[in-house]
Amino acid sequence: NLSIDEVNKKFLTEAVELLVPLLTKVNVKIRQYTVKTLYNLSAHSNKDNAEYISSRLAMVRAGAIQPLVRLLHDRNITPKSNLAGLLWNLSIDKEHKVMVANAGAIQPLVNLLREGNTREVTEALGALSSLTTENADNKNTVANLGVIELLVPLLSDAGSKKRQWACTLLYRLSVKSENNRAAMVRAGVIHPLVKLFHDLSITPQNFLAGLLWNLSIEKERKVMIANAGA
Repeated sequence: NLSIDEVNKKFLTEAVELLVPLLTKVNVKIRQYTVKTLYNLSAHSNKDNAEYISSRLAMVRAGAIQPLVRLLHDRNITPKSNLAGLLWNLSIDKEHKVMVANAGAIQPLVNLLREGNTREVTEALGALSSLTTENADNKNTVANLGVIELLVPLLSDAGSKKRQWACTLLYRLSVKSENNRAAMVRAGVIHPLVKLFHDLSITPQNFLAGLLWNLSIEKERKVMIANAGA
């Protein structure tokens, strides 16, 4: 609870080296509370905030990534929303995307899309979106795990955040990849995307518009998108 307070976060960041080893303790509650504390320390609406950059760097330098990924595989750690959210925050930094992916985080994050509750799915979508931003290797790995077929139904989900982050991840996967764009069209992405344009809860709509732009590069898809009412 102390780690939620902005003033306390500054002091607790100095204790990151003490917190990271707790991720491997036998006691499940200790591991869960440690993940929650690290998540709170890593979270900020402004990803470029100097203090939060410092906290994320401290976690990586203390060796947090490997034990965090192992916890994604640990069925005793439930829910996994804070865990996925923490990996999302850590992967904001370009070099950390590689480290998180190389530690094996992508497959269990994809598993959360299949098995997770609403917040777990949302955090996993955010983490995968972050990992695939300006990283072709991660983008290919995610796509090859069949994620596109999981994302298209989420565009019609009742949860607006899931719809928004599914759209964002689809946009990331569509950039410079005709194979991924073709897979999206085969999975029926166009009609639910156009419907989202009328959804006032999806703001901003830049990724939505960008995704339709990318899909319309191919001549025959221009007609499909126009006929869907875009």
